[in-house]
Amino acid sequence: MNIVFKCLKTPVKKYVYDRNTNVVVTVSDVDYDELIDVEEGRLKPEESKAVKKLQDHGLLLENRVVEIAHPDTQYAEHHIENRLSQLILQVTQQCNLRCEYCVYSGGYTNRHHANRIMTVELAKKGIDYFIAHSFESNNLYLSFYGGEPLLQFELIKEVVKYINSIVEGKKVYFSMTTNATLLKGKIADYLVENDFDITISLDGSQEEHDKNRKFINGQGSFTTIMKNIKDLRERYPKYVKERIKFNTVISPKVNMACVKEFFDTDEVMSDTRILFNTVSENNSLTDIEFEDNVYIVRKYEYIKLLLMMIGKINEKYVSKLVLRSKDNIDLLIKSLSKHKEISAIMHHNGPCIAGARRLFINVDGDFYPCEKVSECKGDVCIGNIENGINIEKVKNLINIGNLTKDECLVCWNLFNCSMCAADCEVDGNLDANHKVQHCKKVKTAGLLAILEICALEEFGYALKEEKN
Repeated sequence: MNIVFKCLKTPVKKYVYDRNTNVVVTVSDVDYDELIDVEEGRLKPEESKAVKKLQDHGLLLENRVVEIAHPDTQYAEHHIENRLSQLILQVTQQCNLRCEYCVYSGGYTNRHHANRIMTVELAKKGIDYFIAHSFESNNLYLSFYGGEPLLQFELIKEVVKYINSIVEGKKVYFSMTTNATLLKGKIADYLVENDFDITISLDGSQEEHDKNRKFINGQGSFTTIMKNIKDLRERYPKYVKERIKFNTVISPKVNMACVKEFFDTDEVMSDTRILFNTVSENNSLTDIEFEDNVYIVRKYEYIKLLLMMIGKINEKYVSKLVLRSKDNIDLLIKSLSKHKEISAIMHHNGPCIAGARRLFINVDGDFYPCEKVSECKGDVCIGNIENGINIEKVKNLINIGNLTKDECLVCWNLFNCSMCAADCEVDGNLDANHKVQHCKKVKTAGLLAILEICALEEFGYALKEEKN
């Protein structure tokens, strides 16, 4: 008998996660011990009374998954032809900063700073392709990316003017990721007037930010950025609150406690939205190791978030760096409460339809699924401006489970795995060994997430009912 499940326990209760139905149930101490023996191969499932007991309730049945294949594969071509929803234009590979951890810094195998820009003609061709393949999309999203996109502000204005002149009956939403060193004066006014959603890269206090994010001459960029943010906030307070968010990247150099204190206490940062990430390890030329303070501070703040969720402390005592994690916890709780039976043909949830959800066009006119993958002509390059999107390459990226199909067939975390092509590629090509290594991290994170949910519910946490 082939059954797939995972045993887990808190100090209070014992549980088993059933992959077939994506649910977690409480079990007795005796049944838990027996299920551990089954899980570790010391006892056959058909000889276990605990297994039989759960099977009588529709759990721990024979594994239904017989093939690893993405269910959207058959719809990929239709989505590519009709449902493109977000276009990301790399308007330049130039940048006025030289951030030490940047993927263009020379510390990675896949990208480097270059004095290359996107032409107006190429940008308009990209827009034309986007519009021609988004017939069924109700809203259109256009993002500008770099390098530093505001170095090509005149190009951005041309593109915005062009897309607004040819789109009819649909709303176009604009966004940008910027280092904010040029976010001032007429540039800032233009972005506000055109309702841009802006993500600003800011890594904490001046001391922490300037350790990595420097101008080409070596000077720190913090003072320039903060002056621009203060001026923008004074002139457009509502806009800053509603349309600007900050992305802070934690690198091995920074002091995590100082970063947290800055975002929690700085007056300019009040009422702002913070995205928190660690520096990318994919395709790095060196091993990236963090100081203990990063893990200690992050874990301490996360524990406070959990305490807030069970009503033990007030939200004001929880750092903004971790507040967003509550949404992820709630999403997993919703998923585990649906009792959704797994399909015979199944794939883990990470991959989107490459190009349809996001289409990234670089300065050369090459197509990629998003800005997170390598800009290398390999598996992750899904086409170009002249030939369009290669459907077969899209289907290949959707079905990255084929890299590890034997492991996926019996993986307990298949339902909740979020791995995509960006987690599996090395220098632009999909790599099975790299995926296997990443699998270990994903399964560990998945187990911890379910344990946290069990503990939260033991302390009485429950999702609030959504209002209609």
